Amino acid sequence: MCNQSIQAPAASFVEMEVVHWLRQQLGFHVPSGYTTVTEIGGIMTAGGCLSNTVGMMAARESLFPGSGLTGLPVVASKIRRASGHHLLACVAYAGDSRSMRIDNLHDIGVVLRKNKVWFHVDACHGSQLAFSRTHRHRIRGIEEADSVTIDPHKVLWIPYMCSFALLKDPKSLANISTNSDLILKTQWSLGQITPCVGSKAFDALKLWATIKYFGRSGIETLIDTRLALTKAFQDEINRHTEVLLLNETDINACMFIFMPQSLHQGSRISAEDVEKLNECNLFIKTSILESGDALVHGFNLNRCSHHLLPEDKVVYVLRTINGNPLTTAGHLEEILDTVVDLGHQFYSNEEE
Repeated sequence: MCNQSIQAPAASFVEMEVVHWLRQQLGFHVPSGYTTVTEIGGIMTAGGCLSNTVGMMAARESLFPGSGLTGLPVVASKIRRASGHHLLACVAYAGDSRSMRIDNLHDIGVVLRKNKVWFHVDACHGSQLAFSRTHRHRIRGIEEADSVTIDPHKVLWIPYMCSFALLKDPKSLANISTNSDLILKTQWSLGQITPCVGSKAFDALKLWATIKYFGRSGIETLIDTRLALTKAFQDEINRHTEVLLLNETDINACMFIFMPQSLHQGSRISAEDVEKLNECNLFIKTSILESGDALVHGFNLNRCSHHLLPEDKVVYVLRTINGNPLTTAGHLEEILDTVVDLGHQFYSNEEE
């Protein structure tokens, strides 16, 4: 028979249940029942950027109700008068995209609640800690956020696309629902509460199947193993005399550089040395990628706090993200040995 609801009821309810499961992990309230999609308290989006945008849209509506329909008039004189009086929102990181450090969510939340400011947490990376009883304390305070972004496609072995925007108060979704006649207004139509989306694919099935296969305890074990391996890799880096660890990560990324022993003189290196060091670490990253043996990221860091590096110079750093459950300590040791060998190769070529 024809599906007269003109939607996918099974797919819709799977997405709702996945949203509720994620809310439980964060410590958000989960209703025992609901009558419309605006009561579920979260939506699936195409990625972290859109999920963060949803959080900011909800923040805007909390301070300027109805502005999604009427717009916000921008008048310079009003902006000047409002300066220092109305803070729309504060975004905190539960794992930033470079070093994966976590802001003090609890203390930030206390200040924001006192001042009635919308509290959004970008937990695209850090949300994985919510599944670990051992490491959950690192994101203490996330349960007090007004909105949270989660990216299972970054941390739970899910293919793209799989991102979620969760809102502490489910009513916030109703405030940003569409008024377009092109979107179905039926009871369980998720399109009406998902900004920038008309038709939705059954992407929630990927996460639902992962939950069913591993279970919460299985996911917890994989994440605990991942974090233990990351800590072991940090310890191994610290044992190397020619590799500098640049962050004590809160999650599963290690940021480091190769620096030859000749530059370890106890004082900050010169600008000329930094320039050559940057070329060396770029050479290391490019060589590893071209080999196809491993994936090592590289990017410019505008400020390094290490005592051997000038604070006012841009440093090109290397980074590994330990996410593959098949990765072993042996693999990470091989990467480190390769980094050192390539660093020696670069400086040897420079001397010729």
